[in-house]
Amino acid sequence: LLSRLDLTALGWSLRQVHFPDSSATLDRAVRRLKFDELLVLQLRVALARREFTQAQAPAIPFDAERTKTLIAGFGFTLTDDQRKAAWQILQDLGQPRPMNRLLEGEVGSGKTAVVAVAAGGVAAAGYQSVFLAPTDLLARQHGTTLVRLLARAGLRVGLLTRTAATLDGQEVTRPQLLKRLAAGSVDVCTGTHALLEEKVKFANLALAVVDEQHRFGVQQRATLRAKAGEGSPHFLSLSATPI
Repeated sequence: LLSRLDLTALGWSLRQVHFPDSSATLDRAVRRLKFDELLVLQLRVALARREFTQAQAPAIPFDAERTKTLIAGFGFTLTDDQRKAAWQILQDLGQPRPMNRLLEGEVGSGKTAVVAVAAGGVAAAGYQSVFLAPTDLLARQHGTTLVRLLARAGLRVGLLTRTAATLDGQEVTRPQLLKRLAAGSVDVCTGTHALLEEKVKFANLALAVVDEQHRFGVQQRATLRAKAGEGSPHFLSLSATPI
């Protein structure tokens, strides 16, 4: 590889970076060191991707009729982009390996509606979804929207933040909501960092959705994935401003 790319030796490059013989040798030395940095980064990404794709996730079968009924209850028609995104997500959910997707859309473009379609498919298969948001206000907005979209289908929607606990828009005590989550009687739960607490347990988590993923750390996202137990949940990120 060094020969094919005409890269200099590492020892020589380190010496030339500090004590260059000329500007040309400095440039060649810097090129080698930049290559090493990029190679290590790419190897780390490749290893992480391989580890993630080798994990097992619940395969969620696609039920066309149930999905049509769910969407019909929304009270509006999905846009072409929403239908396309939802279809691709539902296809990924049907695989036994974890989905790892980014759903990009401007504020108000209807990303939550796409999440509702995915969560409905997950619930129909007997599994749960979690929807993590970075702020209390955003979590409440998502919760309100999901209750409105999923109520007609009989799906139970929870909300958990540092200051609030609700089920289908009605206030409940925090222990009551945690008990229902652990028992599997809540289909979708949206919330803030409060969802990452150790006491928050799911019966059969299959889909983890994170809004504004860049607002959360790597360890926090790993903690959310660990809520699925031995397997790995399907993972969907939402962003209006992808980084």
